[in-house]
Amino acid sequence: MQLLVLGLFVAVYLHDLATTVEVTHHHSLRFAEALPRDTWPGLSVWAVALAVLLPKLFVALSYGWACRRTRKQLGTQRGQCSLNRLETMTNAIPLLLLCLFIVDLSAGALQHLRVPLQHTVLADELLIMFPTLFVVAWAWAAYYPVDRRLREAAIFREADAGRPIYPLLTRRAYVVMQLRHQFGLLLLPLLAVSAWSEAVTLMGPNFDGPLSAQAVSFLSPLGVFVVFLGAPLIIRHVWQTRPLPAGDVRNRMLALCEQHNVRVRELLLWQTSGRMVNAAVTGLVSHVRYILLSDGLLDQLDPPEVEAVMAHELAHVKCKHIIWMGLSLIVTLVVFESLFGQIVDLANVMYATSTFDLWGPTGPLGFDLYNPDHRMLATALPSFVVAILIFGWISRRIERQADVFAVRHLAMNIQDKQYNEHGKQVFDDISVRTMVSALQRVAELNHAPTHRKSWRHGSIAWRQDHLRSLVGHAIDPTPVDRVLMRVKLVTLAGLALTITLYFL
Repeated sequence: MQLLVLGLFVAVYLHDLATTVEVTHHHSLRFAEALPRDTWPGLSVWAVALAVLLPKLFVALSYGWACRRTRKQLGTQRGQCSLNRLETMTNAIPLLLLCLFIVDLSAGALQHLRVPLQHTVLADELLIMFPTLFVVAWAWAAYYPVDRRLREAAIFREADAGRPIYPLLTRRAYVVMQLRHQFGLLLLPLLAVSAWSEAVTLMGPNFDGPLSAQAVSFLSPLGVFVVFLGAPLIIRHVWQTRPLPAGDVRNRMLALCEQHNVRVRELLLWQTSGRMVNAAVTGLVSHVRYILLSDGLLDQLDPPEVEAVMAHELAHVKCKHIIWMGLSLIVTLVVFESLFGQIVDLANVMYATSTFDLWGPTGPLGFDLYNPDHRMLATALPSFVVAILIFGWISRRIERQADVFAVRHLAMNIQDKQYNEHGKQVFDDISVRTMVSALQRVAELNHAPTHRKSWRHGSIAWRQDHLRSLVGHAIDPTPVDRVLMRVKLVTLAGLALTITLYFL
């Protein structure tokens, strides 16, 4: 779901690059669509509204029908097969909705909204995203009966195992919880960044505002930085959290932080009514850094497994993963945008000297690549695609490194340490099996197949196989540590190149 939210904002950003906005002497806005004009020839407001709403209505009704069908087949021989099909459909919906949102933008829906809403902050973006986000909320409401049936079936197993039994949520409470947890992490900070940027722009010289161009250039990134630093405070209050109660668990987790010299503002109990078995760390600096442990995690995992999950989260802080992921993303975007810019310039030269009409009347795909706005779009779009792919690859290796950090922590704290012929400590089978078991339990309790691929984290089975391969190997350094060291060196080289080109 985070990819959908990020994709919505990236799509709006790229759309704005493809749209020339002019301010007339009456301070009204005039839009000139830079995309090929024959894609959506002269659609009226009502035609655009139908193009936006009808496909989403079809998706919502189709998913609702699939949920009802699955609910009826649960408990029968076809139940598991139907549940698997529904899961595939559920995973495909975010990508489908993102594609439909791009169609909305290309149909001119955002321009139609901006004409009556000019000089407003964030209103047009919220309205254009609302149908897509509403379908997501509808999908959660439609899935609720399936989730409730699965929870009811699991109650007896939990009771037999002596684990806590949480009350079942109503449909409304279930949807609200999903909205808070799925949208609170990324949607609210991105909305805050967009609102700040728009407000600063409206106060700038382009709209006869009191701010100078230099002030706008300074305040825009400053607002992004402030929102980024304050995001953990947003998450703490949007998610249902409270300080981890005093007791043995809190003492052990604080001792773990002290052992690895990781300072946190607070350890938080993440209250999910047992529906989420997970942990998270937020915040770049210790003053706004929180480590969240869900109630389901603490109630249903054994103490060594909880310690392994906690060590995994501490690895993200100790290894400065958030900083390196952000830095690598920025460097990748800048480097590849420059590279694609050179390719576009070369294509323009080839087109100008060619005797064949290879690209159409104005350029590739109908774009006039001599226009700076069109050129920026042609370079930004592939740069975003490449950067997201590289970011996902790096993120999956970072998850592996955090897993290894957790196993290393367990291995260094057991009594019967194992050593190789060179006298170096190696990963023992018990420490590896503890982390593998923790990953397995998290997957099972979250009803997630271990072989399900994840763009950011990789599949659970992929991570487990990597951990099993470490048994008998020296605990430091490991292959994934060396891979990420090379990633850091490449990132620093790209950063140095970017700074050099900027000042030349």
